[in-house]
Amino acid sequence: MFIFSIIIMVVWPWVFYGVVKQKDGIVMSPSLTKIVQKHPQDVDYFVTAIASAISFLIGYLFQTSVTKLAQNWMVLKETDVFRLAFFSALRHQNFIWSLGTLPSVFKSATKLGLVFTVLLYIGTFVLITPGLTALLHPQMIVRHANLTGTEIDFSSSNPDCLDWFNNDNVLLEACGWSVFNGFKYTTCFGENQMVDALESGRNNILSISSNNTESIGFTQLDGVHFLGPMKGVMPRGPNGLSAFGESLSHWPDTASVIPNSYNYTLHLQGLKNNVNCRYDTQNPIKLISTEPPDRFVSLFDGSCPSGGQVLLNPVFPVFIDKQTNNSLGYWACRTLLPGGSETYDLYLRGDGAYANMTGNMTCSVSLAQSAIYPVDYQNRTNLFAVNNASNPQASTISPALMRGAINTLGHIIWGGQQFSANFVAESVITSGVKSYDLEPFDRDDMYLRLYEAMIQGLLDYQLTYIRLLYSTGSVPRTTALNPCTRTVDGTIRYSAMGWSVTDKIGAYMIPLTLVTGTSLILILIAVFTVHELPTFDPTNPTSLMIASTGEKLHFRMKNIRDPEDPTAWEHHLQYNKEEGRFVPEG
Repeated sequence: MFIFSIIIMVVWPWVFYGVVKQKDGIVMSPSLTKIVQKHPQDVDYFVTAIASAISFLIGYLFQTSVTKLAQNWMVLKETDVFRLAFFSALRHQNFIWSLGTLPSVFKSATKLGLVFTVLLYIGTFVLITPGLTALLHPQMIVRHANLTGTEIDFSSSNPDCLDWFNNDNVLLEACGWSVFNGFKYTTCFGENQMVDALESGRNNILSISSNNTESIGFTQLDGVHFLGPMKGVMPRGPNGLSAFGESLSHWPDTASVIPNSYNYTLHLQGLKNNVNCRYDTQNPIKLISTEPPDRFVSLFDGSCPSGGQVLLNPVFPVFIDKQTNNSLGYWACRTLLPGGSETYDLYLRGDGAYANMTGNMTCSVSLAQSAIYPVDYQNRTNLFAVNNASNPQASTISPALMRGAINTLGHIIWGGQQFSANFVAESVITSGVKSYDLEPFDRDDMYLRLYEAMIQGLLDYQLTYIRLLYSTGSVPRTTALNPCTRTVDGTIRYSAMGWSVTDKIGAYMIPLTLVTGTSLILILIAVFTVHELPTFDPTNPTSLMIASTGEKLHFRMKNIRDPEDPTAWEHHLQYNKEEGRFVPEG
């Protein structure tokens, strides 16, 4: 039983160490995590107490093993007082020699080695409790997990999916409020999305500056915040849109995750295209009067080359102060490419105060492609950030979806026309004046860059919201959903309470292993010794005196040697088996 106890003490720390290292840390249960976080000082106390109790048990096993060794030694070897003192010091981890005796110790290599051994084990025992505490103390550990999910694939070439995406009218006709998994959202564009759409445009404008640190929140998207362009992605996970918070597999138990300590990255599909604006001498937009004429209402109208019509509801009435005529008109035409793809020319017409700053402007939108963007979420800042596309070969987005975005872009610009100002134009002007010191109504090529960023941001937002409508089932479908989805993959890095080990912890366990290993070796020597061992403890002064004098103790002053006198160490003793005690040699 004694040997079994020592073996357990030798093995269990390394088994625990190995299991924790192999699992890259062991996470606590949620209930235990709450206790540790709520009572950190109590945890320190109890872990230290447990480590001290284990150290005490290890000390007991070591002392018993040393006693067995001392008993064997005095039977098999010639014994002197110094060696008995050595065994006593080793057993009690106590340096019993005074400074005055040390010069004599240095004269003998054997004695010096024995003294060094005592010092080694005294120091080793000091390190056992800290080592056990480091091994057993729970701590905040960093874990990683792979995440998977699905999302609508806007680049799918499946014929049934293309039919589903080609539902042009639904994005303009279905207008109202709906609920999906507890998430309330509107199926309307235009005024309902005005604030968020403009914020997306402003977000893109801010991102022109490389040192931008301002984030933008989107009310219609459940309040998610982006730092930098959103690029048409729909944020997922528990911190994305709440309707899709449970849509990722292998998400860790939320109760085990320390608040504000996790970040995750998802590879989401978004929009990849370019917008290039230029000043033109003319464009197809016309501002016409109503029939019958109205002093406050005008109509924006225009025309496209044959086959280039893209706007589903091209004539849009706007309220304009005809004395100032501050208005921003919008029109769009498409160019068909081989394979059914499309590019677009967006036309802006500024009148009144915008006549010089905007004038006649043409913005070319390149072929819309889907790209897979690594989207990072930082829990501490509660921000999403879209990184550069990870796949160099992007796929073309269904043209019908881009036509929907081009149409809803018109609703934002037309709907942003107020009696004496246009929200889109004013947002561009404000950014130019505040961020780039531009004159508010003068023509400047920098305004072209700002319009490009604004339009790109508006398109990004429209693609994100269109994805939301398709994902919630707001756009009716007659086909199965699986062919129209793609797999989302990602990773999460989070902190949790638990146990973790490093190579440094392994080094801390060496003193523990040295003591327990020594105990095991000493006890095995005693077990496999065939000699009959004495019944007293030669490392215990009282037991030793009884063994030396018989049943009674007799002290006479003239027989007591000065413990400071090194010559007393040379006094040889011999164990007499018949008498069962030590007797002077000779």
